Amino acid sequence: MPPLTTPVVIIGGGPVGMLIAFNLARFGVPCILVEGKPETTQWPRMDWVNCKTMEIFKIMGIAEEFHLQLEISSGIHSSDNPVYTSPSPSSQQSPRSNPGQQSSIMDNDGTGPAELGQECSHVMLEAWLRRKCQECALIGCRFGWKYLSHREVTEGVESSYVDENGKLCTIRSQYLVGADGKSGSVRRICAIKMFGTCLPGAMFLVYFRSKEFSGLRPFGRFRNMFNPSPGWIIDQEDTDTFTAHAPLDNPDQDTSNIDPHEWVYKIAGVSGEPHRFKIDEIIVTSIWCPDFPVAERYVSQGGRVILAGDACHRTPSNSSYGFNTGVSDALSLSWRLSAILKTHGGPHLLLSYQTEQRTTIMRRLAHAFTIAQSRKSGPALWETHGQSEFIAEIVGGETLRSKIKAQLNEARGGFSGLGVELDMRFTSGVVFKEEWDRGEDVKAWDARRYFPTTYPGHRVPHVLLSDGSTSIIDLLGPEFSLVSFATPTDNNAITHQANFFITLASEMGLEIHNSLVVDEKHAHDIWGGERANFVLVRPDGHVAWRSMGVPSGEEIRKILRVVLGWTVYPGYSESEVKGDEMEFLKSEYPEATQS
Repeated sequence: MPPLTTPVVIIGGGPVGMLIAFNLARFGVPCILVEGKPETTQWPRMDWVNCKTMEIFKIMGIAEEFHLQLEISSGIHSSDNPVYTSPSPSSQQSPRSNPGQQSSIMDNDGTGPAELGQECSHVMLEAWLRRKCQECALIGCRFGWKYLSHREVTEGVESSYVDENGKLCTIRSQYLVGADGKSGSVRRICAIKMFGTCLPGAMFLVYFRSKEFSGLRPFGRFRNMFNPSPGWIIDQEDTDTFTAHAPLDNPDQDTSNIDPHEWVYKIAGVSGEPHRFKIDEIIVTSIWCPDFPVAERYVSQGGRVILAGDACHRTPSNSSYGFNTGVSDALSLSWRLSAILKTHGGPHLLLSYQTEQRTTIMRRLAHAFTIAQSRKSGPALWETHGQSEFIAEIVGGETLRSKIKAQLNEARGGFSGLGVELDMRFTSGVVFKEEWDRGEDVKAWDARRYFPTTYPGHRVPHVLLSDGSTSIIDLLGPEFSLVSFATPTDNNAITHQANFFITLASEMGLEIHNSLVVDEKHAHDIWGGERANFVLVRPDGHVAWRSMGVPSGEEIRKILRVVLGWTVYPGYSESEVKGDEMEFLKSEYPEATQS
């Protein structure tokens, strides 16, 4: 069988690999997607699509279709609320914490997301994305193919596989993407090490189906249910499927003698008393550990193999950082590969992918690690107080409920938070900052809050325009966009400057979408006012450059050579990038724990 040829081959047909393939196709780049499993997963690996990922889906043009899939599959609402309760009717007075995303959107002050986060099962998401990939003519799907190895050669990569019929196959590509998960082989063949740590302890998970339990939800659908006992329960994508999580006595505990039914009853119970109900099916059980590793680099020494998703970083499953950061990896990598393959992107683009995405996950790992360490100090209030004490109509009971609500808000705001999800501050050599621009509108990073700014490297803020329904993000094109703010009096002058910039970019092979925003003072002020009369936005929704006015042709070419990766920003040094100084990332992560 002659070798197959393609610009890009993607190893790993999970959500991250499929989103890379989908985006390459969206940019007009054909690829081959290889996945060893012939069918999609039935494992509940993730349960939360955060607001940043929903914005990325919006940029990709698939947010509305995703919402429709959720409605069809489960009707789960968009809320990341945890609930403190028990399945008994007497828990109706239990408090529920309030999410901050909706109010941020309603305020229209630039501090909120364009889309709310959504509860969603990995099972539903993967099946939907597989259908989309199979329907796309530019994606060659090879499900049931086993990846064997690869080697980097002149101008590309040769990779070997066994197809679904047991025949040996070869694919020749210009680039190979390893999105094959934590136990994948691409990273190991590239001899790329992982650094990080794993906290002591392990969690035992039971994935179960129960129609009776689905009728015991006093607040309707939820994300996390905390009971007056150790552990928690997650409402999965169907109307009657759930996962129950609780810590094992020790990481080496033999789980073969654990009755999964009793495990669920204990977590659903009150003060050590199990709550029994009919479990229709135990779908699967598993063990997971809170680990915090990241790859030492994302790009191979030869520069032709790139890692994404769990292949290069992992976080505790209850943080939801792994999948959501993987989606960011997918968009960040795909637009760069597209630019390089279309020949207007230069050699520094892939290195900047590594710098930006690796720094993002290190910030999230550090945040998650700090939270995990703090939670080792003792049990939560809901684990140490009985339900009768909790629901008591006395002052003490009200005080306890208030304290538990505050602790629930702390639990919800720990791993989530608009700062953690939206405020990805990219510092790399392909971000151009004008000498006069000192970033006066940039505030100190806060895990819980997002502060709007268009300072280069930052995410562009979502603002509704004066019609009350159009987000300024809706004005962005599929690739680079130049957003220009004009008033009725200077419209012609601003238009002339924007056209001059876009014409020079076209001569360099880059087609820029022209987004002229007229008479929108509120949006202009939030985007930075005069310092942001012109904002060059990358395909991932981050600012590449901004200025008060369009400079000379020579200066425009200089800016474009930087943002397209042909050279780095003058004076830029990798030492500007923070993250590796975190103590827990200095030790090599043991390979034995990565299988």
